[in-house]
Amino acid sequence: MTDVMSVNDLRRLIPSSDPVIPGRVHEVLSAVADAAEVLTYDVSARSFAEAVRRSYAQDEPNLLPLVEPLWPLGDALVLVCQVESGPEIVTVLLRAADRGFLSATAYDRSVSTRSPIRPTEEAP
Repeated sequence: MTDVMSVNDLRRLIPSSDPVIPGRVHEVLSAVADAAEVLTYDVSARSFAEAVRRSYAQDEPNLLPLVEPLWPLGDALVLVCQVESGPEIVTVLLRAADRGFLSATAYDRSVSTRSPIRPTEEAP
């Protein structure tokens, strides 16, 4: 299942004063048009966390905090929301059942050796 969501919708779901959320997440999202569409897809919390841990932990350890809140969720679905702005991509994870915020990160592909997980990739 995918949800239709705008950047403005996504901004409202992200806590504005949570110290765990990288400031760059808010900066990137503020530079994107309100009506811009957000790429969304559902995935099992466990599968997504394991894929990130296996595929990205060594090269991109900054992605590990993104999946840390997923472990207690087991096989519950999470809604992965992604917004691109130039070389940066913001990924926000929400509980699929109620769109409750879980985590977020901003990833600058211009300084990275790998691309973040995209919806066409399958969890190993």
